[in-house]
Amino acid sequence: MIVHLPLLFFFLKFSLSIFLLFSNEFFHSSAWSFTAQAEAKTFSVPKDEIFLVDNRHKISKNSQPKELSKEVESTAKADSIQNANEIQSDEQLLELYHQKIERLTAKCLELGMPLEAEITKKCWLESQPGEFVIQIVPSSPAPKQLPDDASSLQKYWFKTYCKLRRDYAIHFFQRAEQAASENRGFDAIQLAYLALNIDPDYEPVRSVFGYSLYNEQWRTHWEIRQLEKGFIDHQHFGWISNDLVERYNQGERFYRGKWVSIQKETELRRQNKDPWRIETEHYQLRTTLSLEEGVRICRLLEDYYEVWQRFFYRFAATNKEWATRFLNKKINATQRHYIILYQNRDEYLKELISFDQNIHKSSGGYFPEVKCIFVYEPSDPDDSALDEMLIHEATHQLFHEKRSASTKTNNLKSIYPGQKANFWVIEGISVYMESFRKKGDLYIIGGKDNYRFQRAKERCSEPNGYLPLSQYASLSMKSFQNNDNVPMLYTQAAGLTSFFLHYDNEKYHNAFIDYLFLVYNEQDDLQTLERLTQKTFEELDLEYNNYMKP
Repeated sequence: MIVHLPLLFFFLKFSLSIFLLFSNEFFHSSAWSFTAQAEAKTFSVPKDEIFLVDNRHKISKNSQPKELSKEVESTAKADSIQNANEIQSDEQLLELYHQKIERLTAKCLELGMPLEAEITKKCWLESQPGEFVIQIVPSSPAPKQLPDDASSLQKYWFKTYCKLRRDYAIHFFQRAEQAASENRGFDAIQLAYLALNIDPDYEPVRSVFGYSLYNEQWRTHWEIRQLEKGFIDHQHFGWISNDLVERYNQGERFYRGKWVSIQKETELRRQNKDPWRIETEHYQLRTTLSLEEGVRICRLLEDYYEVWQRFFYRFAATNKEWATRFLNKKINATQRHYIILYQNRDEYLKELISFDQNIHKSSGGYFPEVKCIFVYEPSDPDDSALDEMLIHEATHQLFHEKRSASTKTNNLKSIYPGQKANFWVIEGISVYMESFRKKGDLYIIGGKDNYRFQRAKERCSEPNGYLPLSQYASLSMKSFQNNDNVPMLYTQAAGLTSFFLHYDNEKYHNAFIDYLFLVYNEQDDLQTLERLTQKTFEELDLEYNNYMKP
């Protein structure tokens, strides 16, 4: 919800994803001990004669297991930089990578290596219908070799697997460099993300996104500055001086030059109206609730920021800026986004009622005039509504506060887009992004099991449960928010956003992102959606209803 406070101041879809299972714990687990599954094969390879690949990407003369070497030899030949660069289409190169992954997976299964097959297969992760999946980029580099007790065959597979990933990361990164040199910044950043997904430890691509190796960890420039000041990123206390950690772990808190108990600090802060201030790279949060909850929320929002920028890179910078950033490896100064988290609803109402007489109708919101999100802790501590609301409002916040960066003009007429029409998409994308969640090594957005989508589906079969697009798109911010059936409008926004992003193999995906861009930058009119999709509202209504059928 965007709150009006009158008196107060890919998009490229990444269905490709790398399952980075190379944690030290994984590689040193008993699963890597050489068992009968591989030993039963007649592939005895001396440790000093494992498979190697020289700088010309040709098979070396060292011995290899014959069964696997035929597969690798053909793969290596096709994988040469020269051959890959002869492919004109990025899509063709991506499909070639996919085929190599599938062939290596099949060979592992044929050789009785199911664990290796699973790891290889997960280099290419298919999204479920109606959702997007993004691999979490790890901060720890992957091990460069298997433990000593791994078999020669396993080591042979591992070198083949790592070479395949590195080769294709190089291929896509070279294409990204070429795009940037031609001032195709948006293309460059898409290709760079592909290279990052394929091999997160490829230093040139990591540096594009502002990372450097620091004490054997991938860190941003901001993180490195914090570490050099003597701070550590504590799981519960956030960025804190290393000197304070031991006593904090014992239940003490350092407040205004004195050590006090947790209870006393909480009492004093609330009494003095002195909230905790939690700062991360992109967020500053103030709260009277607790330090730990503030840190948890900032971590959630930092995770979301990473995903938002990957999906909506076009809003974060102009085409020229992305190209310049890519070539110069220069990251702009960090822009912080602000949140205030109140202890409860009573505190929320008390603080904001003087600014907005209708604040009692809300449960939180983003206030563009002051560029800040205001929310409160729900009465049920297990309620997930707070996280969903934060993601919803953070979506509004990022689009609003980044939209001037995406155009570099001062021609925006209003602080609120959607003043005349098309307001639904402002709420639609925020409702859709509420589905953001973290699952293991993945970020996931969307999904047809999401309750918002399910409710939109139910509405389609109800009388008057769907407003035709010709009428719906004509709603302005005021007419949308003052409608007698606002819940239905929000539900329809969720359903339509899913439709435009996923319908028919994502045929409207790019048109929808363009539509969102034009609405936020006030370059839209009532026919914008029809022009971009090349369909009438009536045709889109029919397709939407087909999409929502069981």
